[in-house]
Amino acid sequence: MFQKLVAIEPVSLVPSAEKTLYSFAGQVVMYPDIPASDDEIIARIGDADAVLRLQRIIINGSSFECVRTFFIEEAGRDRKSTRL
Repeated sequence: MFQKLVAIEPVSLVPSAEKTLYSFAGQVVMYPDIPASDDEIIARIGDADAVLRLQRIIINGSSFECVRTFFIEEAGRDRKSTRL
């Protein structure tokens, strides 16, 4: 179980799927808009140990320098996760 899961952009989950996220993390934060910059991405990630995102935004390498987290990406029906 994750301590904090953050959706750093809109992930378009059906309500039942969004509710299920709470069974995977003690705290869930869902952002309703797309971050405007790497600094905003870093701020949104903060102390999260899991990040949910679509492939709509590009996260530059500099964004990863400050976090060690588990990224969960969703692209259509394909899902993959990457441990940093």
